[in-house]
Amino acid sequence: MEPTEVRGRFEEELGLTQGYLDLVLTRALDCDSPAEAFWKCLERARRWLGEAGGPDRSACGSGDLGEEPPGAGLLVAVRAALDSIGPVASRHCDRLRTQQEALASREAYALGPADEGWTAEVVGHFATRIDEPLSVREEDKQELVAYARKLLQWDVDRQGEGSQSFGVDLDAWLSACFDLGRSQACARRIRSLDAVIADLEALSVRVEAGRAESLLSPYRQAFIMLMTAFDASVFDLVRMALQRDFFRLAAAWGGDDKLAFRDLGQYASLEAVRDGIIERELKRRYIGDLLEMLPGPGARWVDESRGQTFGQLTELVQRRNAHIHNRGLVDASYLRAGSDGLEHFNPCGLKIGDYAEIDEDYWRGASELCSECVARIAEWVESLAQASEASAESEAEGAGSAEDED
Repeated sequence: MEPTEVRGRFEEELGLTQGYLDLVLTRALDCDSPAEAFWKCLERARRWLGEAGGPDRSACGSGDLGEEPPGAGLLVAVRAALDSIGPVASRHCDRLRTQQEALASREAYALGPADEGWTAEVVGHFATRIDEPLSVREEDKQELVAYARKLLQWDVDRQGEGSQSFGVDLDAWLSACFDLGRSQACARRIRSLDAVIADLEALSVRVEAGRAESLLSPYRQAFIMLMTAFDASVFDLVRMALQRDFFRLAAAWGGDDKLAFRDLGQYASLEAVRDGIIERELKRRYIGDLLEMLPGPGARWVDESRGQTFGQLTELVQRRNAHIHNRGLVDASYLRAGSDGLEHFNPCGLKIGDYAEIDEDYWRGASELCSECVARIAEWVESLAQASEASAESEAEGAGSAEDED
């Protein structure tokens, strides 16, 4: 892989991350506001569970539930609704399932006409008109059955002579259809209550993700994805740099490590020895170490004309660490001194225990800074290859001149 390919891969990963972020934020905008979605869930729950379905919107008002972005008040309200409605809905669904299983019989099809389409149509008619499947009054049942009888007769009369002849016990058949329709109404009610609970749970996640300090914040997730791609890209580029200019860079970056003569036996060639040393050294390094090891002043790896600084770059790494290892809370490691002995770059003046927020502005600056850094390191690695080729050509020319003189 060439340096330009590493840079291209990073830009592709950055584009995918931005696309993910845009998708999450756009979907949130396409939905009702969190507060409105909350009240709609409660309206559906109250429709089927009565007062046990939560408070009435008109009775308690919206309070601070409508603030944008959603605040702690809405999150507390959603979780309270889940705690109160969930058990009630669960018990109600258990009763519905018992009723559904008791009434779920194929008897209606056995008693009905040969054309099962008639039975399916009548059962569906009852299922959509039974409001309370757990407690149907006998007079309501008779009224629905009588209405269904009229519709059937009207349909038969409309088709004229030679139309479907039922040839069945109409009363028994319609009664069996009603029971099966009631069973389907129970199943539909179960699905509706399950959907209310699922929507409340999804809303809880949505509200939590909308809080800047949340682990689920889309900007926080995108930032971690960005830094993961940045980390991998810098390591790949430094590996290429060492492969292209091993001895000079090893002299500048290496320590006092020694390679035992007997260890050479595990390698097949001097190139393999070089690659083995490179991998060993990289495994011992951290992304922050590699950034500080890059040659020249730190400003070389950022665009100062756009207000970028090398301190901002190292701060990105420390902020990523705070989110990965300490839930975004600043610790002593974040505030550590740099290799130059100066206090670590701290643009927000954060103190130990503060939350290192990732908002839209920080995300935008981080993505631009990482992109610029990867591009500049890639250009540097490419220049090493060009210098190596020029040196090889010069040596070849020198060797040719020496042979001519001989």
